[in-house]
Amino acid sequence: EKELKRIQRLLSNGSETQQNVDNVQTEYTVLRASLEGAKAMLSVTEAELAEIYKEVKLAEAELEERKVRAPFHGRLL
Repeated sequence: EKELKRIQRLLSNGSETQQNVDNVQTEYTVLRASLEGAKAMLSVTEAELAEIYKEVKLAEAELEERKVRAPFHGRLL
């Protein structure tokens, strides 16, 4: 964004061409869209990860319930 503003100032001073400003503007727009897409993917991935953690906790609880325990301490013969 800073580069875009800098090059726009240079254009207004006559030190830069419109073509270069357009190129930087296009690159900025593409990168901004890419960033937004990555943020959306991150949100989806975080939600999926949270769901997996819930499933793991449920499986751990089920496993704990299925453990066989002796009613008293001792040895099995």
